[in-house]
Amino acid sequence: MINSREFINKILRYWLTLEALTPQTADKAHPDDKLEPSYEINKKKGAMPWIEGHEHRRKQPRDQHQWHYIVQAGLYDIRIFYEKILDEIKSLIADNEREDDEYDRASGTGRLYDVEVDAEGRPIAETFALSMAGWAAGVILHQGVGALQQGTWCNLDGLPQPGREEIQRRSGVPGFDTLEVALRKELAERVRLLKKPVDKAWFDDFTRLVIRHCGLSEELLGTTPRYIVKSKQLKKAQKKSAFDQLRGRKRDQSLDQLDDQPHDHPHDQPRIASFSEVDHVADARPVDEGLINSFYISDLHRIESSSYLGGDAFLSYS
Repeated sequence: MINSREFINKILRYWLTLEALTPQTADKAHPDDKLEPSYEINKKKGAMPWIEGHEHRRKQPRDQHQWHYIVQAGLYDIRIFYEKILDEIKSLIADNEREDDEYDRASGTGRLYDVEVDAEGRPIAETFALSMAGWAAGVILHQGVGALQQGTWCNLDGLPQPGREEIQRRSGVPGFDTLEVALRKELAERVRLLKKPVDKAWFDDFTRLVIRHCGLSEELLGTTPRYIVKSKQLKKAQKKSAFDQLRGRKRDQSLDQLDDQPHDHPHDQPRIASFSEVDHVADARPVDEGLINSFYISDLHRIESSSYLGGDAFLSYS
């Protein structure tokens, strides 16, 4: 058993590479759902659900509610995705003497980014979330696995340059975080110039921009970008995004569960985290990123940059 920083880092870098290259799958279309219908938009002239002429326009939300949309954009075949990068990572997999290759079994539909759209058909720029798998694949294809493990590469050509104060330590991968912020700023500027609801052509143009800056080819995602658009009903007076409302409901449920538990000893009482602890957790892994990227990435980077040498369970991995 080798208890060394080099040994730990080798495991962490391998794990980080796998996590970064694991795409989140897109949801299935359910156009007949009564409360939260979702649609696949894949035709060259396909209409977005908020555009006049789409079947969704015939569905009325409940009283005092309005439609709100979550767009899963840039759909692609996960098997083809892995075939594109497999040659670059075969040596990494071989080093670990795996009897079978999990990528051979990968299937499904991945997505390049998520963004919410309001009832008026305007994207909400601050909800933009980029898939790390798309960024990581581009890094490997252009710079190699070593560049992915360094985590600093990003293509900002023609994009707004983020200020240092705008780049929060979200994932722990500076190249990815920087590109995501730059694309979010570009999206915000495009939304600012809007005079009408966005259509598929508008989304196609932005999606192709994201594809180029991730270093991917349109061959991977198809000549015509595809989307899953999920619709939800939000109260008209509610200004929060669909994600914030979902998080609020989960928080309330968690508090209810705590209230139901017996607290016979002072040490059993629910503990309130300090502001510094909350800031640390939010800075390390904001929950909105976790919806499209692995929850483990920021934690792995934090361990790698620390002096942690691992416990028995960690060190038994080889």
